[in-house]
Amino acid sequence: MDKGTIEYCIGEIASRYMHKHNEQLHGIVATVLSVDIPNRACSVTTVSGQESTELDGVMLMADIDDGFLMVPSIGSTVIIGNNQAMQPFIAMFSEIDSVLIITGNQSFSIKDGATQFNDGSFGGLVQVANLTKKMNNIESLLNSLIGLYNGHTHASNGTPTVSLETNTLTPTQRSDIENTNVTHGATN
Repeated sequence: MDKGTIEYCIGEIASRYMHKHNEQLHGIVATVLSVDIPNRACSVTTVSGQESTELDGVMLMADIDDGFLMVPSIGSTVIIGNNQAMQPFIAMFSEIDSVLIITGNQSFSIKDGATQFNDGSFGGLVQVANLTKKMNNIESLLNSLIGLYNGHTHASNGTPTVSLETNTLTPTQRSDIENTNVTHGATN
């Protein structure tokens, strides 16, 4: 047998196997009814075909575990991947409500224009340029006050009140307080 015949025979065997076991993947257009984030699933109503059918437990991820989770918006259109060998799953989204990335005990989420690391309990990230400016203003004022303190004398004896203050503050540099590995900015 030549190479072309072998390729043809392998294709026929694979095609017959797929047809026999009905493992061909089908795309079904549906509307999202509800989302169950802890179970990584949703309920949908099919809109393709002659009649609509409600499907529960449509998978948003391959397993209830860590990974990349896109959460569809209620009422949005999705494409469901389905065949006889596996549970239905969301293959395409028309609208996303949120995105979650979970790995071990770390998480990252995007929802309603907000980005959150883990539980968000540390608050927002620092706006480094504004913080540096404010710290430099305080440092300048304090250095000025130290100069006035050191230059102050009493009229009665002409000597300083107490010993001179010899320390001054060094202006804060942006690089002193900025972690360039994590950046953020305003949304467009």
